[in-house]
Amino acid sequence: LQEKKQSKIRDVIIDTDWAGDVDDAVAIKTALWAEEQGLFKIKAILINSMEGNHCQTLNAFLTGYGRGDVPIGINNNGDNYLGLADWKKPLLTSASSITKNTECEDALRLYRKVLANNINKIDIISIGNFHNLSHLVDSEADYISDKTGLELVEDKVNIVYCMGGRYPSGSEYNFNRGGVAKTIEITKNFLSKWNTDVIFVGAEVADTIIVGRKLDNIDPKRKELLTQVLYAYNENKPNIGRPAYDPCTVYLAAIGDVEKCGYDIVRGTVTIDDSGNNSFITSNTGKHYYVVKKK
Repeated sequence: LQEKKQSKIRDVIIDTDWAGDVDDAVAIKTALWAEEQGLFKIKAILINSMEGNHCQTLNAFLTGYGRGDVPIGINNNGDNYLGLADWKKPLLTSASSITKNTECEDALRLYRKVLANNINKIDIISIGNFHNLSHLVDSEADYISDKTGLELVEDKVNIVYCMGGRYPSGSEYNFNRGGVAKTIEITKNFLSKWNTDVIFVGAEVADTIIVGRKLDNIDPKRKELLTQVLYAYNENKPNIGRPAYDPCTVYLAAIGDVEKCGYDIVRGTVTIDDSGNNSFITSNTGKHYYVVKKK
């Protein structure tokens, strides 16, 4: 496993569905914290799903924390999340330089551009479905680069930190979207073709780590943009919060050291069946790893 354990700031791309559940927002805020700490530099954020206000609300969130300049790409062929998630509603009235998804670059084009032009290898943080990554490995040489997607990944990607699956076996939404055949096939394509190391943070790691609970004790006046988003998520709910699936993955990527984060690691290969259930075959040669909390 080749995690970068060096002092220089790493470059990262974040690949998120930015939809449904509020832990995406907490994950992006965690990434902004990591950037402030000098742990890595965010080169781009790619959205792997579709929803009418995706780019506007993501740019509004980034702008609220002084990083409205981060390039955003969107996959117009991603799974369509119909309707605006409650937690995004405060972002519709926040300052944003983007009003339409069409103002953002195509995700695949932005992926290829960032990878081709970056001098250093890049870490990818995947906190959603695999539409963008699957399209990247299948992409051909073009005007951006004379390398195929697989060649670009091999040349310019160091490692992928991925929220996905349950281990050693189970069923998880990022892998199968509740049994959607298209999502399952895309996950299969990513798992079988991606040619660098991938560290998976399974859902079981964060099932009991909750974000956004008891907000009145933290920011009762709702001054923080993230707090406003979390309040909106909890509206009409008993202040239940949300398991920190995506934030845990971003934090692991930020620290860049499995052991320091309190995990052991298992090496092998992840597979997924036609029903969307994943399993793990241990081996000394596989490029896949999943983390286990130290006892």
